[in-house]
Amino acid sequence: MPRLLRLPTAPWAKELARLYPGAFSLTRGLRVHLHPGLESGYAAAEEDDGFHIAYRGLDDLMLALGDQLSGTLPADGAKTPALAFRGIMLDASRNAVPRADFLKDRIARMALLGLNKFCLYTEDTYPVAGEPLFGYARGRYTEKDLRAVARHAAAFGVEMFPCIQTLGHMEHILKYPHYSPLKDNEYVYNVFAPDLYAFIEKTIDAAMAPYATKLIHIGMDETFGLGRGLAFKEGEPVFPRKLYVAHVAKVVEICRAKGLTPVIWGDIVLGHGGEQSMGAEEMSALPKDVVMDYWNYAWDDPAKYDREIGDFARLGYDPIVSPGIWCWSRFFPAYYKAESNVRTLVEAAKRAKARGALNTHWGDDGHECFFDWNLPAHTYFLAQCTETAGSRNVQATAKLRFAAAFGADFDAVRSVEAIDLAGTKAEALIPANIGKCFFYDDPAQGLFSGLPFVKPAGKFYAAQAAKLAKLAKPKGMFQTLFRFAEAFCAFLAVKADLRQRAAKAYKKKDKAGMRAVLKDIASAERRLVTARNLYRAYWLSERSPFGLEIVDGRMGMLASRLDHLRGLLKDHLAGRLPVLEELDFDHYSMYHDSRSPDYQPSIWPEFMIHYSGLASRNPIKWW
Repeated sequence: MPRLLRLPTAPWAKELARLYPGAFSLTRGLRVHLHPGLESGYAAAEEDDGFHIAYRGLDDLMLALGDQLSGTLPADGAKTPALAFRGIMLDASRNAVPRADFLKDRIARMALLGLNKFCLYTEDTYPVAGEPLFGYARGRYTEKDLRAVARHAAAFGVEMFPCIQTLGHMEHILKYPHYSPLKDNEYVYNVFAPDLYAFIEKTIDAAMAPYATKLIHIGMDETFGLGRGLAFKEGEPVFPRKLYVAHVAKVVEICRAKGLTPVIWGDIVLGHGGEQSMGAEEMSALPKDVVMDYWNYAWDDPAKYDREIGDFARLGYDPIVSPGIWCWSRFFPAYYKAESNVRTLVEAAKRAKARGALNTHWGDDGHECFFDWNLPAHTYFLAQCTETAGSRNVQATAKLRFAAAFGADFDAVRSVEAIDLAGTKAEALIPANIGKCFFYDDPAQGLFSGLPFVKPAGKFYAAQAAKLAKLAKPKGMFQTLFRFAEAFCAFLAVKADLRQRAAKAYKKKDKAGMRAVLKDIASAERRLVTARNLYRAYWLSERSPFGLEIVDGRMGMLASRLDHLRGLLKDHLAGRLPVLEELDFDHYSMYHDSRSPDYQPSIWPEFMIHYSGLASRNPIKWW
């Protein structure tokens, strides 16, 4: 237990005393004396009259208090973080918009781990005056909410800045006919549209309004099909890279006129975003007063990272790097993959003496994975950012900090990754997603479970449910999450093998086997209700209700399809339906193996399927 520290009167001190009453107080304990003005980092020491902390900035002070809380203060009491820019980007555009109060709490806790930058990825979920369709019915923030979170973060030394898009990834706006004049294709703005740059300037002004910062991430990644949609003019050649460079220059000029420092994703420049890498002519035309953000989530190749980060340095940029924590398209994060990616990329950033790192927390395919499941990965990332070569083991530091900041065991929380491994090998390139595949797999068609290499998993999930039930007993911030994970596995203990069992019994004309499946369908339905209710409750504690309808609808369809399987079996047993086509058709892989120069053996793609690949091969598009 850390020694009780008596903090000086300050808003941040009051909050820390509330969050950690056993470690910090405003009225009791060893008095803390603060000495701002240190050239870098912090220096902390206990003396006769109290605990003294010299520090450069408020972020260094928070790190010092966090290290004291977790028992990770260096032996000499002094530390200069390895990276100056230590940020997290949280996706608030792909179906889930975290609540302001939730963000305040987590930002305060993570400041003690070394966090000093934070941004919400908002494609359209921030307010733009005169644009009511921006974030319409998607949980859009108010300016008041964003301003309140930013002020709260600043009190803990965390600079919040906007993270938006100014070219691609604008499908949530371009789906509306109102914005057709700005549309090139479904995702990308038309760079020839007469009103485009006035509109972009308006969105930049709106994005900046809640924040006291000059930093803005303007996106520019994955601009697929640029210039080849409605912007295409018959008979005129299209040079997508030149269009891209010209557009970046125009948007950067808008930022420059406002005194802003723009950040852009670097994939298009290096040829990672569906286009060839840029040649010397395009490179020379790129603005040099931008911060290049080198993102790469899949590879764990130090030489590759050294080379590509070096490419930006040779072009005259001082880049940041962005690893990913592998929580997208799944219910539970693949911590092992996040750690590998974070370690390799952040260590490369340290070697390159890059300005820092921005850990990306994406929410593709419905953002089903809750933020708190990913706190071990964020804690590890921040430990990598603060600890220098030769310091104590980063993993050990992360575990101590996690326990102190969140009151839970690091390894216990990360253990939920087993749900998606299901006993398979942890792959280096793409992590398995077996839990979600079994969960949403259509109970009648079995688009996943019907594949020949998919083995029965009911016993595995029953064992996982028992383990999680034990983890769910202690009270704390993860208790409800463990209860959901337990309910998820308890459902799969029955549901995972239902389709395989039903198909086997049908083909063998085993009526007793089919009746056993009917009995278990009812059990699966009851367990699904439990899992759904726990999921709903946690969603609403963390997020806006807008977006829940997507996951609720998916679970509702799953319930409906369980009922459909019941009907098939009942009708067959009663002689009303002699042939069950859905239980007897050939299953094929929906993907082929990659044989590119970058190929690595992997159980991708079947174990990383999105919802649409599991529920039906007949997608419905409404827009």
